[in-house]
Amino acid sequence: MGLLFKILAIWSFISVGTLGAGILSALFRRALLRRKVRMTEVDGSRPLPLFDQRKKQRDNFQLGLTRRALTVEDGIALETLEHAVDYLFKVYALDHFRDTLPENRPPEVRAVEILLHARFELLEGRPPLPSVAYLVSRRFAWLMATAANRHS
Repeated sequence: MGLLFKILAIWSFISVGTLGAGILSALFRRALLRRKVRMTEVDGSRPLPLFDQRKKQRDNFQLGLTRRALTVEDGIALETLEHAVDYLFKVYALDHFRDTLPENRPPEVRAVEILLHARFELLEGRPPLPSVAYLVSRRFAWLMATAANRHS
C-alpha cells in the first residue's frame, strides 16, 4: 500500500507541476503580448521585444493569404491565370527546369513567366485589405490606451 501511495503522490506532483507551469507560461506570454502592444502603440520608436522578432520575420507578405478588393471580372481572370499556370506545370513537368539557364528552358517556361507577370500586374494595383484579426487587435490596443489615459 505504501508503494502505491508513493507512486500516486509522484504522479500527482508531476501533473500539478506541469499544469502549473503551463498556466504560468500562458500568463507570462500574455503579459509580454500586452507589453508589446503598449510599446508599439504608445511609442513607435522603440524596437519590438526580442520574442516578437522571429514572428515579424515569419509573417512577411504572403500573396496567397492576403485579401484584396477585386471585381468579379478580376477574380475570374485571376482564377483563370492560376489554372493556366497549374496546367502548364503539371502537363509539361516544368519543375525540372527551375535551376537551368534561360537559354536551355522550353518555351512553356516562358509562357508561365508571362502568366505570372500578368497575375502580378493584376494584383499590383489592388492594395491588400487588413485582416479582421489586425482590425480587432488595433481596436483592442486603442481601447487599452484610452483606458490607461483615463486612469493616469
